Amino acid sequence: MHHTTQLGVGWTELLTDDVKLCGGFLTWLTREKREWLSGRYLSAAWDVDELTAMKDEIVEGDKLVMRLVV
Repeated sequence: MHHTTQLGVGWTELLTDDVKLCGGFLTWLTREKREWLSGRYLSAAWDVDELTAMKDEIVEGDKLVMRLVV
């Protein structure tokens, strides 16, 4: 195994998400147009049904975006 793929002691306890979580989220995200999520912060760990239910709140409140204020 290449030295850059070896995790330090204790990391495996913190990295508990299954790779299928990310795959499932990306499949959901790209299966149809979800323009309302464009440019917004997303996490594969979020429940997509809850996220969809919050669509109006997210769009109207301009939530899940980051802006640089100077």
